[in-house]
Amino acid sequence: PVTPWPPGIYFTDASGGPDAQDPVMRRVGCAGIALDISLFDLQGTFAPKLTHYVQENLPGPLQTINRGELYSIIRILEIIVPTDGQWSTVVTDSAYCVDGFANGLELKIVGWNSDLWCQFKHQVHRHNFKVILKKVKSHRTLEHAISGCIPFYHLVGNAMADHLAGRHAASIALDDEVSEGVRLSQHNSKAIAEHLVTTNVVYQELRIA
Repeated sequence: PVTPWPPGIYFTDASGGPDAQDPVMRRVGCAGIALDISLFDLQGTFAPKLTHYVQENLPGPLQTINRGELYSIIRILEIIVPTDGQWSTVVTDSAYCVDGFANGLELKIVGWNSDLWCQFKHQVHRHNFKVILKKVKSHRTLEHAISGCIPFYHLVGNAMADHLAGRHAASIALDDEVSEGVRLSQHNSKAIAEHLVTTNVVYQELRIA
């Protein structure tokens, strides 16, 4: 079990791993972290430190990145202990999550991914609505931070959450033998479907003739 965390600033992300482009083989890894506010050590060397982190599989058969992003946020809010007068900010690069929260949860709890949106709504109520979702653009660089496009702290936090989510997704990916079997099955299914379509076209042409 994870030790409860205090309110603060947290970063979350999700990754589909090496099979991210394949909805059948994709296995989504989720991550949430908190960083020490100082990103440099006493000698001035860049040395970010994680104060809290969690890595988990996205549960359930539906393995999509949007679900992984939302689940990561839910897990962070589950672990945080609500404290009177204190807010918790979750920094994410998911427009899906941020826009869904901003545009009204009542619309989300009856739509796509409603199971997770209901869990998220429960956590928001549990935190007495003292929850902020902050959107950052993904895969930003040091140049973006220097130009003011993204706070350096957010840049580092998002990059580290992305790294942990990707590493976890890679660790739970299907092994090569299983992946090859799935690909062969997909190929055979496609070939059978194409054959059935061709057969039906020929049949229709013969009927017309």
